[in-house]
Amino acid sequence: SFSIIVAAIKEGRRIIDNLKKIVVQLIATSFGEVFLIAGGLMASLPLPILPAQILWMNIIEGGILTFAFAFEPAEDSVMQRDPSSAEAKNLLSGKIMKLLFISGIATGIFILGLFVLLESAGVPLDELRTIMLAALTFDALFFAISLKDLNKPLWKINLFSNWVLVVSLVIAAVFLVAAITVPVLQELLKTTPITGLNNIILFGVALFDIIIIECTKYFLFERYTHG
Repeated sequence: SFSIIVAAIKEGRRIIDNLKKIVVQLIATSFGEVFLIAGGLMASLPLPILPAQILWMNIIEGGILTFAFAFEPAEDSVMQRDPSSAEAKNLLSGKIMKLLFISGIATGIFILGLFVLLESAGVPLDELRTIMLAALTFDALFFAISLKDLNKPLWKINLFSNWVLVVSLVIAAVFLVAAITVPVLQELLKTTPITGLNNIILFGVALFDIIIIECTKYFLFERYTHG
């Protein structure tokens, strides 16, 4: 019947949307790591993050968070889109590429600038790398939440429509806390506890991430959807 055809089209679009989100999440989070490492090497600075820390982040970013997007329900506007548009046909459309480029460059420059500033201020290297590990993880977490629906601002997104994502965010946060508090992991990953001023710095990183991602979303997606 016609209703079955409509349901099949909706499910197909949901699957494509979720595949896009997985690809974008992987590219965006990897971009931040590459930008930070490449920038540090070109500036003749110590390695901003260690290989073991990169592997730890990849467990969070490439495994836990991306897995959750497979269970994402269809967006409200999924059946209102023009199937012949470039946005619908391409896995990485022009707007998606702009989102990746703008948010990735801005976040990469900010985190690299933070690394240079703290390194010049004499922050111990293990402590500095711990801050970078936490900053990149925060970037991945907030990007995943914002990516849940590109046509809505963060505060209007129903996070609990996908309980797998909620659980994944909690697990990712636990992995980060464990990496910087559990003695065995501290020794393995060369991390230190984050206290005092560093917590304020990381709050600033999280706030910057939210502002950049949400502003980019608004100018590329939301203003056309709602206006």
